[in-house]
Amino acid sequence: MKEEEQTIAKNTYVPQLPLDFSEAVGACLGKYFDFSGRARGSEYWYFALFCQLIWAVTIFLGPLFFISYAVLLIPSLSAGARRLHDSNKSGWRQLWVLTIIGAFFVLYWLIIKGDTDKNSYDLNQ
Repeated sequence: MKEEEQTIAKNTYVPQLPLDFSEAVGACLGKYFDFSGRARGSEYWYFALFCQLIWAVTIFLGPLFFISYAVLLIPSLSAGARRLHDSNKSGWRQLWVLTIIGAFFVLYWLIIKGDTDKNSYDLNQ
């Protein structure tokens, strides 16, 4: 019985509470080059909203847009990779966006709820 309980505990992933806007932005900027682990939905979508707001404001300011785009590109990609990891998909699947049809699949994987069990992208296995 004890071995069974250990197996269940080992295969169980405890979902994290949703983040608010400022926590999500701070988490994504803090994990600037971190492409490993998982990102909850709130973390990814609040950071995506933050990026869109920054880009919408700076698009009219010329060079500032290109600077903000360059600064936020890597954390956007890393947050997307971690979000895909949450549903046990490789972060490399973001490249599917380069095809028109693949963009719909990537969007679907970003939207769906993450796995409730541990997967191959969990850091603490």
